[in-house]
Amino acid sequence: MAECLALADLGASINLMPFSIWKRLSLPDLTPTYMTLKLADRLLSRSVGVAEDVYVKVGSFHFSADFVIVDFDADPQVPLILGRSFLKTVRALIDVFEGELTLRVGKEAITFNLDPTSRYLANYSDMTAKRIDVIDMACKEYSQEVLVFLIDFLLEEVDAFCAIEDDPTSPKVYQPYLDPEGDILLLEEFLNDDLSLPLQIKEIICLKFVELKDLPPYLEYAFIEGDNKLPVIIAKDLSVEDKTTLITVLKSHKRAIAWKLSDIKGIDPEFCTHKILIEEDFEPTVQHQRRVNPKIHDVIKQEVIKLLDAGLIYPISNSHWVSPVHCVPKKGGFTVVKNEDNELILTRLVTGWRVCIDYRLFNEATRKDHFPLPFMDQMLERLAGNQYYCFLDSFSGYFQIPIDPKDQEKMTFTTHMERLLITACLLGYKMLQARFRERMLKRCEDTNLCLSWEKSHFVVKEGIDVGHKISKQGIKVDKAKVDVITKLPHPTTVKGIRSFLGHAGFYRRFI
Repeated sequence: MAECLALADLGASINLMPFSIWKRLSLPDLTPTYMTLKLADRLLSRSVGVAEDVYVKVGSFHFSADFVIVDFDADPQVPLILGRSFLKTVRALIDVFEGELTLRVGKEAITFNLDPTSRYLANYSDMTAKRIDVIDMACKEYSQEVLVFLIDFLLEEVDAFCAIEDDPTSPKVYQPYLDPEGDILLLEEFLNDDLSLPLQIKEIICLKFVELKDLPPYLEYAFIEGDNKLPVIIAKDLSVEDKTTLITVLKSHKRAIAWKLSDIKGIDPEFCTHKILIEEDFEPTVQHQRRVNPKIHDVIKQEVIKLLDAGLIYPISNSHWVSPVHCVPKKGGFTVVKNEDNELILTRLVTGWRVCIDYRLFNEATRKDHFPLPFMDQMLERLAGNQYYCFLDSFSGYFQIPIDPKDQEKMTFTTHMERLLITACLLGYKMLQARFRERMLKRCEDTNLCLSWEKSHFVVKEGIDVGHKISKQGIKVDKAKVDVITKLPHPTTVKGIRSFLGHAGFYRRFI
């Protein structure tokens, strides 16, 4: 058995093996692929193929991994690169403080000390420059997030420094860090509109803010961090004391709320994973991507890039199950609009496109979970009549429950660019009463479940859920849905009649 060192690279989405190493190991034939890779030196390289099910032994553990074979000059001492796909399979955990890398299989684990690795890399001479490209690439990718933190930190330090009396010998000033001339020059470089900066300060600060839409009269925005940062939606008629208490609770549990995709961590796989069972009489199906117009083409591309950056998907060369993607209109949070009668109604406007995966054929082959779900109208009847409510919606709930690693291949989807494997699945939202909000937020934190700031309303007296307006007075019909029914075209087919009866039957209790 051949042994060699390997580089565990979080920046690589796939496992890489040089073509020379593949020939030396006498591995089975390669699977053809049209994958194009961008290397650390910014050059594009076509892969030779994919070596599937390569036997990898790490310590006492044995794994099966797919390697993309690329013809490039291999590092003579560390020829293999193990990317996120392998690290996810072995459930790698990096402890930066202790300098350790832990791999887990079931309840067993093996830990590697990273300190010798740092000393080992320091022995490089002429090859050290090749590693700067990797660092430069990583810095370029994450500089935006780092600069956001840095600018906020600098501005806070400036405010604190200006609050001190103009006395450099003041005990409030930590003397070893006092360098007035150097600090002023540094701040001037950051605060001036210098076009040579990677990202201007005003643009960076704007990233901390989100778009605020018009709210109904009984709701308002509150901010749990600084001025106009990290907004939440609460009731407008709360007393000052109640509002302060609510903001304090939300601030102490802000990890349970997400404002952007990178805020979600996902539920711990040891706590919950989704297993996919396939019926015995179904064969795997590989579907091709349908043609889309250029506008949708760009939407899909941006969504794939976003999910790749978040580590929720990664490229895969081959799979027995492949499903195409599809785009549908996406609605945002609630906002106030006027109808034809000049009445203000609460509705959710279409704000963009939602990229979905067409799993219809796959769903037919999937064994269903026979779980007794409650009837929605009965749940709403039990909730109606209370004074306060919390309407909570998970943030990108599709991606917060991980899929069992053995079943991830079944969720492969294809685009016009490449085939990708998704590692998370659908999660429905949960609605709890306001009195349990603190326990609920703590539970979300414990399980890494994040709520959407825009679609979650805290301690409100009324709200809309599944087309019903719920308040202390009971359940009423949503005016926005009434407008939809009144504007429905006259049915001319059997399908149209069924659609109209479905809409009308949904609100028959209010007639």
